[in-house]
Amino acid sequence: PLEVNACVVSPGALPDCGDCSSGNCWSSGPEYCQSLSKTPCPECGLDRCYLAGGNTLQCCNPQCAAGCFGSRQDQCFACKQFGNNGTCVTQCPPEVVYDPDLFQLVPNPEFRLAAGDLCVEECPEGLFQLSGTCLRRCPTNFFSNEQDECIRCNGPCPRECPGLTTAQNVDA
Repeated sequence: PLEVNACVVSPGALPDCGDCSSGNCWSSGPEYCQSLSKTPCPECGLDRCYLAGGNTLQCCNPQCAAGCFGSRQDQCFACKQFGNNGTCVTQCPPEVVYDPDLFQLVPNPEFRLAAGDLCVEECPEGLFQLSGTCLRRCPTNFFSNEQDECIRCNGPCPRECPGLTTAQNVDA
């Protein structure tokens, strides 16, 4: 047997990619050939490349992972860090930005929260917001409010005990 991605499969279970010029495919048959560049292009350092017009290799944007179909950040097959409305970015847009005319920080209309590898307007259900990120649970010394935000405790954090009707502060 052959081990692939920690799964043991028999050699006959692997797809036949013989019809594919890349040697890689999603399944047997020429219609399932992969056209992604799996190896870095020498001209692009560690970044991937794509086949441009005239059969020339062009470098993908440095924010792309797993290849691209053009040189812009919105032409990636996957993002190295975060995807923001179809564009690959190094970080999600922050909550505030500096306004040089006002000499102060102002709310950023493009603000997005980091939820895994995506930038989102609000945290998905079941996640809690803290400092521009979406978390599975609030960290130590924080509690969640009704808006699913993590709030720093002022003194001992309130503890919720299943079955009790009155919330009490409990020292741990």
